[in-house]
Amino acid sequence: MLIERNLGWLFYIQKYIFLPNYQIPRSKRRLAILSFRFVPIICLNIYAMYNIFHHIVAKDLSYFGGKSTVSSLMSRFDMISIKFGVVFITILALLKNHQHLHLLGMYQVFEKKFTEFFEVPSEKFISVLGNIVMVVIIVYNFISNTVFHLFFISMDGYTFIWYFFHMCNILLDDITIFYILGIIHLVSNFMFLFENDPIVPHDVEIFNIFGTYLEVIERINSTFGLTIAYIFIRHFFEAWCSLYFALTMAFWHKWNLTILLCFIIWATRSISIVIITAFVCQRCSEKTRAVTKSLGRIYENYCGRRYMDFHERSIQFNAQQFLLQHLHHETKISAGVLFTINASLVSAIFSSIATYLVILLQFEQLEEFLKFSKQ
Repeated sequence: MLIERNLGWLFYIQKYIFLPNYQIPRSKRRLAILSFRFVPIICLNIYAMYNIFHHIVAKDLSYFGGKSTVSSLMSRFDMISIKFGVVFITILALLKNHQHLHLLGMYQVFEKKFTEFFEVPSEKFISVLGNIVMVVIIVYNFISNTVFHLFFISMDGYTFIWYFFHMCNILLDDITIFYILGIIHLVSNFMFLFENDPIVPHDVEIFNIFGTYLEVIERINSTFGLTIAYIFIRHFFEAWCSLYFALTMAFWHKWNLTILLCFIIWATRSISIVIITAFVCQRCSEKTRAVTKSLGRIYENYCGRRYMDFHERSIQFNAQQFLLQHLHHETKISAGVLFTINASLVSAIFSSIATYLVILLQFEQLEEFLKFSKQ
């Protein structure tokens, strides 16, 4: 499949996250291969649950230098959200495994139908982009985590193990969201070819192809909707938390430019992922609307004809039925049933971050005022 060649390592690593039972040969080695694929995610989950318990019961927990109650709570919630993400994504992966495999099967059918009518240029789809994204994610997380945590945590034997698993937890989130975005981007690229084809064949099968495309989008929503919602919300919280610590570091605590830049880098990472997710999903929706209009024009071409043979009448009928079915039903990428992901969501995220930052800073200021009053 093009999806395997295009996403590269982003797809391969899913055999240890979402798809442990993907393409396992039915032989005596089946159980051994399946067990081997489960080992990494089981280890991450055990350590994540241990850390969640530790962060809940620990007293005066503050990884990021703040001494106030607000900063302690923010540190605690930030660490818990990162660790909880591993458990949550794993549970969803197990629950949605059958749907995920069905999605890949539907995609394969759609790809086969599409390539029968349209030429798919290999240079557009088959690339090393997936491998490049994978390398960038690993290198960025390794460097940023190393620099960031060395300022706050002494790297003895225990904390080195903690740091390694902590980085793996963050990598799991990033790899998962870029894998999902890779699928959405690849599917919408097919519609880009459809929209820009100078000679769209007038055939009944065209409507079946586009109908299959819409089914793939719906399956993406049902399979990955909750995962996208969680990662989206977590990055919103991550950006909010990072900017909060950056501002408190700048105005309330001892000034340190390097640490301040670390917080800004972390906020930029989360905001970038939110923006990329929103615009990839927006592009998919736009391509869907554009192709729907193209099919509408096919219908209009036949409306003015007085005499049509059976084949032309079939095309007109299928076009009319398709347009009636999708007249009031616009297919979009959604985060479960919570919200639709598009470009307008970015401005809503920014305004929410600004609002909650002001609230947190007011609590920080109030706490400082109360401490000063007691003295």
